[in-house]
Order: sequence, then structure tokens, then C-alpha cells
Amino acid sequence: MKRNTIEVIPSAADISVGKIDFSELKANGNSVVRLQAPNALAGSVLLTLPNALPATAGEAVVSTVGGVLSFAPMVSSSVFSTAVEITTAGQGLKIKEGSNAKMGVATMVAGAVVVANTSVTAASRIFVTCQDYVSGGAGAVDVRDIIVGTSFKIMSTSNLDVRNVAWLIIEAL
Repeated sequence: MKRNTIEVIPSAADISVGKIDFSELKANGNSVVRLQAPNALAGSVLLTLPNALPATAGEAVVSTVGGVLSFAPMVSSSVFSTAVEITTAGQGLKIKEGSNAKMGVATMVAGAVVVANTSVTAASRIFVTCQDYVSGGAGAVDVRDIIVGTSFKIMSTSNLDVRNVAWLIIEAL
């Protein structure tokens, strides 16, 4: 054993990996928090614990490439520097709809509908598609009258159009 080191080494006959269990109070049950090594390692893994408690509640444990752990605020969005790929058939993007959302459905009356949405910006690209077929009165649809932070208007070339129109807002960089 190395000085100032606790090693958990499975015996040659043992088929399980090294692990450390932290038990709850016996009065509360027999559950544990377990730190366990994987079955195989490409090399040693060193994790250095944080040197202080988190500054605020809700922070996450993050790591440097060298394994130094610390606390950092949770981010509310993800930034990708490469393409986002969905590699499993049947899986896809899921976008929450609702008030001031980036996706929704609106019903045209007399060939138009104003969509109130405070999330629309000058960099918004708004895509629309009709959700149902109506014989007679259906026209081509487009987006007009974008008012940043307020609303946008979906218009049909027919003032008889009463279809449901889905819309999606994507922000340009």
C-alpha cells in the first residue's frame, strides 16, 4: 500500500471490481452510495475533489480534462460547435409549445391570423405549413408583419382560408 492511500484491490480469485460503499444509518435501512471502478480501464483515472462547497444551490460538478472537479452553475441551453445528429430512427427534436414558444399551431380566420409571441426577434426565421386540407378557399401561406418582441402575421392568398397552420421559429446567428 502506498503512503496516505487507501487501495481497494480485488483478490486474484475475486471476479468483481474494486468499490467503496457509503452506508446510510442502519436505522434507516441498508441502502448505499457506491463508488465503483469499471471492469477495464485504458489507464489510471484521477479525480481531484473540489476544494470548496458550491457558491449557490443547484450548481453541478464539472471536470477539467485533467480530472480536477469543481462546482459550476448549470447552463440553461446547450451550444454545439458541430452538427447535431439524430442517429436512431424514430427519434427526433421535441419542442415545447405554449405561450411565447418557438413552435405552435394557429387557426386562420378569413385568410389570416396574428400570432402573439414575445420571443420573435429581428433574427427570427419563421417557417409555416398547413396542417389540414380544406377543399376550396385554400391558398398559399406566408409570414408578414413581424413585430419584434410582439407578434407575426400568417397570411393566405385566399381570404376564405380557415386552415390550421403550424409555425416554427428558428433564430439565425
